[in-house]
Amino acid sequence: MKTFKQAFEVIKDAERFHLEMANVYENLLEKSEDYRTQLLLKHMLEHEQRMAKNLQHYNEVAQNKVMKTWLQYTHEESTNDFIRRLNLSDPPTIREINNMAGR
Repeated sequence: MKTFKQAFEVIKDAERFHLEMANVYENLLEKSEDYRTQLLLKHMLEHEQRMAKNLQHYNEVAQNKVMKTWLQYTHEESTNDFIRRLNLSDPPTIREINNMAGR
C-alpha cells in the first residue's frame, strides 16, 4: 500500500472504482428478476457511470500543477473486496442493493 500518491493517481483510482462498480451493477441487473430492484440498479449504474465520466473530465481539465500535488492516501480497497464483504444473495434483494448504495 502506498502512503502517498499524487492527485492524478487518486482521481484515476476513484474513476476505476466507479467503473468497476458500474460493471457490478450491470451484472446484478442482468440477474435481477424484480422490477423495483432493476429500477434501483439502473439508477445506481447510471450514477456510477456519471461519476467515472466526471472524474475523467476533471483529470483532463485540472491544472497540471494541482494534479501533481502529493497527498497522503490510504484507501486501496478493491471493488471485489467491497462486494465480497457484503455477502449478497443471488440474485440480491432490493434491501441488499439499497444497503450497498449506502456503503
